[in-house]
Amino acid sequence: MGETRGRLLNHKISANLSNQFEWPLFFYVACLFLQLQATQTVVALAWIFVGGRILHSAVQIFTSNVRLRGLVFTINFLAVIGLWYFVVTASGKAVAA
Repeated sequence: MGETRGRLLNHKISANLSNQFEWPLFFYVACLFLQLQATQTVVALAWIFVGGRILHSAVQIFTSNVRLRGLVFTINFLAVIGLWYFVVTASGKAVAA
């Protein structure tokens, strides 16, 4: 039984590490674009994403609650969409100037 539990935990950790390299790429690129134009809102969205990723990892590894994991993912998704909103609007201002 202990060996089965260990295998399941190893699988969950492996899946979580795989997930860490998918969505955060959009976060990293948005942060690169916004590093010189960071408002309080941009910084808050970035920290929401970072905290959400930590929470998402904990939920994915230590529970089987797919609904909670989906909720945390949605919060992360909205934070990154918010960052990209600022990237697009900042790009529009730069083109107009």
